[in-house]
Amino acid sequence: MFDETGEFLATLGSFFVVGLFYGAFYDIIFFLRIVFGAGKIITFIIDFLSVILFSLVVMFFSLELTSGDIRLYYFISSGAGVTVYLFTIGFITRFIAKKVKKISHKMYGFLKKHILNRIYDFLSSNCRKMMDRFVNIYRKTSKKAEKTQIRLKNKTPIMYNSRIGKLCTNGGEERNVIKAKVRKKA
Repeated sequence: MFDETGEFLATLGSFFVVGLFYGAFYDIIFFLRIVFGAGKIITFIIDFLSVILFSLVVMFFSLELTSGDIRLYYFISSGAGVTVYLFTIGFITRFIAKKVKKISHKMYGFLKKHILNRIYDFLSSNCRKMMDRFVNIYRKTSKKAEKTQIRLKNKTPIMYNSRIGKLCTNGGEERNVIKAKVRKKA
C-alpha cells in the first residue's frame, strides 16, 4: 500500500490535521450552544449530526487520499486530532464561552430592566388610555343611537320558501311548489 514509512506517516498526519479541523468545527458549535443555550434533545441531535458529518468527511478524505483504502488507523488518527484540539484549545474556548454567556446574560438583564421594561410600560399605558377612549366613544355613540333609533311597527312575521308537496311512495315529491306561509305569533 505505502512504499515508504514517510508516506504512511504523512497520511496519518493529514488525517490528524482533518481531526484538528473537526475539533475547531465542533468547538464553534459548542461555543454557540453554550452562549445561546440548548436543551438536551437539541444537543443530542446536533452532536449526532456532527459525528455523522465527521465520519463522512474522514471516509471521503480517505477515499481521495489513499485511493480507496479505508483503515481503522485513519479514524484513530483523526480522533486523536480531535482529542488533542479539544484538550488544548478547546479548554480555552470553553472558558471564554462561559464568560461570554455570563456577560450576555448580564447585558440582557440590564437591557430588559432599563430599556425593554420601560418600552413595555409605555406601550401598555398608552394601550390602556386608547382603550378607555374607545370605550367612552362607544358609550356616547350608543346613547345617541338609542335616542335616534326609529322603531318599526310590529308586523306579522312571514316565513318564505316553505315547501308544500305530497310525498310519493318512492320518496320523491309529487309536485314541487314553493308557497309563502304566514307565521302567527303564539
